[in-house]
Amino acid sequence: MRNMKRESKAYSYKEQLEEINLRKELEKKRKESGKEPKLTQKQKDVMKAQLEKEDAIRRNIRAVKLNFS
Repeated sequence: MRNMKRESKAYSYKEQLEEINLRKELEKKRKESGKEPKLTQKQKDVMKAQLEKEDAIRRNIRAVKLNFS
């Protein structure tokens, strides 16, 4: 297992591992059922910005490819 920083002294290391495993299981179930997780507005903005960056990179690569072909 990876190194884990303890979040709080109130919870034991074992409890933290159990919580992480539970979150992983829930995420796996969501993926299997086809439900996408709800994103906050901030997450949507970050995702949109990332997609715009990727789109710009793709356009630049296409332009370079066309110039050298």
